[in-house]
Amino acid sequence: AQAPSLHSFRFILLKLLDDYLPVTELLAGNPQHAQYVVKAGTWFGSFPNEGTAFSLVGCTVAPGFDFSDFELGSRAALLAQYPEAAGEIEKLTDGLP
Repeated sequence: AQAPSLHSFRFILLKLLDDYLPVTELLAGNPQHAQYVVKAGTWFGSFPNEGTAFSLVGCTVAPGFDFSDFELGSRAALLAQYPEAAGEIEKLTDGLP
């Protein structure tokens, strides 16, 4: 299993989506959430918080990253699986099939 951790230097809204919880929103970039561990199997995306022009976000995975384990989310598949999160999915998958 891979567990990405996110860190930022400006405020971002981090959206988490899995089969067990509704959309979880986390304001990252403050001292309490300088980084956040996302459990394996969770879809995630982020964007600058309102009033913030940009964010620098990195993703570190452990154990080691293997491209064969990477899956870029499909807008259509995510919308079918999580219709209740349509607004977030549409915002975070702009330009994806």
